[in-house]
Amino acid sequence: TNAQSRVVEEMLMRSSIPYKVFGGQKFYDRKEVRDVVAYLRVIVNPADDVSLRRIINVPKRAIGDTTLLKLDTLAGREGKSLFDIAKNADLYPEFGKSAGKLKEFTRLLDSMREFGEVHSLTATVEYVLQSSGYLRFLAEEAMADGDTEHEREQNVKEFLSTVKMFEETAEEPTLASFLEEMA
Repeated sequence: TNAQSRVVEEMLMRSSIPYKVFGGQKFYDRKEVRDVVAYLRVIVNPADDVSLRRIINVPKRAIGDTTLLKLDTLAGREGKSLFDIAKNADLYPEFGKSAGKLKEFTRLLDSMREFGEVHSLTATVEYVLQSSGYLRFLAEEAMADGDTEHEREQNVKEFLSTVKMFEETAEEPTLASFLEEMA
């Protein structure tokens, strides 16, 4: 299956052998994998505005484009990260009712970071997948498509096996070192 291509792709990359994927995407270019990686990057670096933009409303959190535009404007004006503005959204009247959603989102990210400080890499990634609602989101998407297990869910499980393998073989199996290895 497409989810199994990851192993072959990694071996080709490690051996510096150029390759192309026909009839699909490279494993790490798939939306669901990039979403999970974006969560992990924001946990390691809350100032990663690109990754935060990607996940702020995935799965849906009722944080719309207008709120994101306000976040961008305020962050630019004040020279702060999107995360810093969102964390203190209640201090900005322009957010109105969205302030609560933004603060709830930053609390979620903070809880993921705190969890990661005391748990293993694999446990942290599993916690991120559960607490973010991303696994539930993929399952609901699969049910809507009439599938029992969607290909995207399989890809996330394959990604998790990558995390486990890294944790078992790395000298320093931290989230930061895992992201560095992936890059």
